[in-house]
Amino acid sequence: MWSACILILAALASQLQLGQAIDMMYRDASVCVDPPAFKECRHRAYESRGDCVKKNCYGENDPCRKACNGDATCMQEICTKDMRADCYDACSCVEAQDVIDCTATSCWNEVYSCEYGETVSGLVYSCPDANLTQIPFWPQPDNAPGGCACNSGKLTMKQVQIANHVETCGDNTTRLNELSTDEERTDYLRACQCCTMSALLASIWDTCPNTEPSLITADYWNQTLLGPFDWDSCTRYLQEYDCAGTLGFGAAAAGGTQNFYEPGKLPKNGTGMLTNTGVLSTPVSGSTFTWTFGSSAHPITAAASSTAVPSATRTGESTASQGAQKTGGSGESTAAVRSRPSILVAGTVIGLCIAWVGS
Repeated sequence: MWSACILILAALASQLQLGQAIDMMYRDASVCVDPPAFKECRHRAYESRGDCVKKNCYGENDPCRKACNGDATCMQEICTKDMRADCYDACSCVEAQDVIDCTATSCWNEVYSCEYGETVSGLVYSCPDANLTQIPFWPQPDNAPGGCACNSGKLTMKQVQIANHVETCGDNTTRLNELSTDEERTDYLRACQCCTMSALLASIWDTCPNTEPSLITADYWNQTLLGPFDWDSCTRYLQEYDCAGTLGFGAAAAGGTQNFYEPGKLPKNGTGMLTNTGVLSTPVSGSTFTWTFGSSAHPITAAASSTAVPSATRTGESTASQGAQKTGGSGESTAAVRSRPSILVAGTVIGLCIAWVGS
């Protein structure tokens, strides 16, 4: 019997979420159509998350305290940060929705920007069961006015779909039962791993070929996935197995990957930064609209503005907390923020361990 072992790395998840929370908290409000309103709205969202954590993750509602019925010895022995992770996620998920509301209301000229893409990724990270198709203005349409030169929404979507397909590939009992030896089964599961790594790399180079890969998760995957899972030994498996067809990574629901690059044969690196391409002068969805997340409706009334403001510029290599300043011309701006893969992707793929149990 085959089993797929998916380990969620709590430290990694917390690190990713912290980075995204900082991105949302420190976003430059001066570029918005209504800067004071956006700044105040964003602050309320941040404060509300803090209140949520205090109320639901500590004190009488502490998940650890509930699990131990308040027993101090038990809490000392079994309580870890992981036990509060779901609680933190729930509060962060609400905050991310609030910040999207703030943007759609008071910073609608930024909804196709690189910065908005990072904001939305905060929702993807903290709401792992999110229906991504419900998120407004994301992914941005191709060639969208005021859009990010790299469609980070498409990239994130592809990587989430690839991660979701990992277990499907490894748990394909029909395919596994067709294999007669342990060696064949081991090779098949290794092929699932190699196809996953190649598909993730293809999502970067094929979605944003002109963007510097280190800005859009390439370095991250190299450090946390390609090295630990011996990417350099994948050539044979990528040549012998049909990743797109037989293993299913070419399906639209699995990311739609068609190019599976082998070790040492990646396309030439792009050199571009995460650049916003122009200006939005009118609200994309009109002055009023409602978006829905799960069962929650979010009515939006866009702030009036006689002058559209160029999309935001940020400098710094990892988070927006390092500052922002305007650059470029003709409404263009550069947002040099390193994108990080979602918790869902990282937790699923990095923790993939496949073992043969018995015969």
